[in-house]
Amino acid sequence: MLEKPYLMSVKDAIRDVRKTVTEIAKQISETRREVQALAHDLKITPLRNILLDEIKLRRPLTKLRRALWGEE
Repeated sequence: MLEKPYLMSVKDAIRDVRKTVTEIAKQISETRREVQALAHDLKITPLRNILLDEIKLRRPLTKLRRALWGEE
């Protein structure tokens, strides 16, 4: 059986990882909104598509965050 101090340090580590992932996801979300606004303002379709594709590439972090919390 594991000792309690060890369990607490694991819980603390998990809490820190969750906090970090949440902060990164929040920053990416803010960046995503800024990029979407910029893409919306662009009338040049290829540039707009590049920006929108960049947004789609960042979705795996959201999947990681959901996996940490057991969300679907």
